[in-house]
Amino acid sequence: MELLIDDVRDLGCDLIARNYGAGIKVLLNMPINFLYLDHDLGPGKTGYDVLNFIFRPDIQIFPKKIFLVTMNPVGRDNMKRALEANGYVARGNQKFVRE
Repeated sequence: MELLIDDVRDLGCDLIARNYGAGIKVLLNMPINFLYLDHDLGPGKTGYDVLNFIFRPDIQIFPKKIFLVTMNPVGRDNMKRALEANGYVARGNQKFVRE
């Protein structure tokens, strides 16, 4: 199952969540193999916050592949560091896999 968490884009994924809360709800209730994640999710929480939530020791949700679809360079760098700290390896500038 593919999930896009983005307040604007439509990439043709199986599911689209337009904000942090909707994205977390899907991640907690459905098995997601591929996560497409934007940093800027409108007012409030960000894609970086999504990663911090799913990597919490009491949650630990690890999609097989995570694709960063953000145009925010600072946000991308923060998310990249969070991914790498949780066992993901970069496969290009956008794609991260957990091995």
